[in-house]
Amino acid sequence: MNQSAQDQMRTIVEIAESFGWQALGETRRETVRIWNGGRGSLSTFGGRRRYHIPGTGWRMTIGPRTTCVYRFGNETTPGEMQNYRTTDVAEIEDALKAAKERLEEQHDD
Repeated sequence: MNQSAQDQMRTIVEIAESFGWQALGETRRETVRIWNGGRGSLSTFGGRRRYHIPGTGWRMTIGPRTTCVYRFGNETTPGEMQNYRTTDVAEIEDALKAAKERLEEQHDD
């Protein structure tokens, strides 16, 4: 991972924490063999940072290429998910701010 990707991920974490998101570990790592002719090659997936807003269904994973912001649904409310390029820091900040505002609106009702 290059320094720029690390810096962008660090910035996203700082933004998320400023909106009340907290660390929730990492996604599971898995190494698989990808067959592309010949003997294939090993690739490792997972290990993305996970965050959540405690007491809610809001979750986020942050990786060097993509960041996913999602919310679990229930019987009455469908879940939702949106992927962003990790380089789109401003767009991710807007999504995290919108999630926080939606939560605040729900508490005002």
